[in-house]
Amino acid sequence: MPTGANDQEPDEYPNGWTHRPLMEQFTSLGCPPCMGIDPDVAKLWKEFREEPGQPVTFVSFHQINGGSDDEFASQESKDRYNHYSVQGTPDAQFDGGYIEELGGGDGTYDTYKDHYFECGERDVKPTELRVWQEFKGDHVVFCLEGKSWRRDVYPRYKMNRKTAREALTVSEKEEEEVFWETFTHFKNFIDTKTNCTIVQHDQLEADDLIAGWVNAHPDDNHIIISTDGDFAQLIKPNVKQYNGIQEVTITHEGYFDNKKKPVIDKKTGFPKKAPNPKLMLFEKCVRGDPTDNVFSAYPGVRAKGTKKKVGLLDAFEDRETKGYNWNNLMLQRWIDQDGEEHRVVDDYNRNVILCDLNAQPPKIKAVIKETIASVKTKAIEQVGLKLIKFCAKWDMQRIAEYPQSYAEPLNAKDKQKEVA
Repeated sequence: MPTGANDQEPDEYPNGWTHRPLMEQFTSLGCPPCMGIDPDVAKLWKEFREEPGQPVTFVSFHQINGGSDDEFASQESKDRYNHYSVQGTPDAQFDGGYIEELGGGDGTYDTYKDHYFECGERDVKPTELRVWQEFKGDHVVFCLEGKSWRRDVYPRYKMNRKTAREALTVSEKEEEEVFWETFTHFKNFIDTKTNCTIVQHDQLEADDLIAGWVNAHPDDNHIIISTDGDFAQLIKPNVKQYNGIQEVTITHEGYFDNKKKPVIDKKTGFPKKAPNPKLMLFEKCVRGDPTDNVFSAYPGVRAKGTKKKVGLLDAFEDRETKGYNWNNLMLQRWIDQDGEEHRVVDDYNRNVILCDLNAQPPKIKAVIKETIASVKTKAIEQVGLKLIKFCAKWDMQRIAEYPQSYAEPLNAKDKQKEVA
């Protein structure tokens, strides 16, 4: 449940701050201590939201504790919780783990507020410039959303987001309209005034295009800049993912911070293990993806099996030979709340089509290939001057302080297309 106190960046940050601090709160409706500090958290949120001079961001991730029900809990919230290896709720992570506050009680309001000021005052360089320089980028590609073909395969796909939009208040709807209007101006600038590539198709999601671009350029090194966990399935020696919120780079060798040091798993005390793309994708196809309203193929399946029941990991290890463990799990049946019977393998195969970024229907794969092949290189001159004008028009003073640095990635042409 993201909540922004002030969506527009100020000309100058207050109190000597260098950036907009972020607090991620992990809570649960079934957690008495969480509910105990809720008045303090609400007071802080209300204070900063109503004060336009204080640029802050709050994000609340609800968890299911002790089997209690929480209508705001989701798989995305659970993934974020696991990323930080949080020990329990309530917990708060400030600026992507720069400060952690576990528990709470009397004085939570003052404690959280102090953390906001400490984060706001720390030195933070422009992320976009650091990423471009660190990874030695030579071209920028924007992959944008279209209307998803997945709704034709599974009508319930992302219907939860439609419900969430319908529940927005009048003020929130107005804010959303302003956002998309502003985004359109930004997209037009990138498309017509820079040498960056924009890839978009009415039938395709950005995820399809990102995977398609990687597949179409197997000899290039790719840095996917996103917080989306779906891209873990694409990680390999020439594909990395940079999470700008957590300031973490995900590679086939592990998770690394901005100093290129391994990210330590708080539960084990050891470096966080490298992602296993095949296992992560298999688990998603079995468990489903609540964020996209993709239902589980086998609700309640355990990761580790018992003497009497095969677990998810057992079936995964047996996926190549498709022996006893695989068939034992896949041929299970279950009844949903409407009394309809499901066979695990049928729902699993459906989820593979929805979740595997390399398993789209043949017609969709052809559209992806054609869309990427149709991209043309651009040769736009004086990108830096155009950027300065754009910043002046939209009062983007922070970026205007580094015009040449920002112009470099915006000016970089697609060298492969030039050679071709």
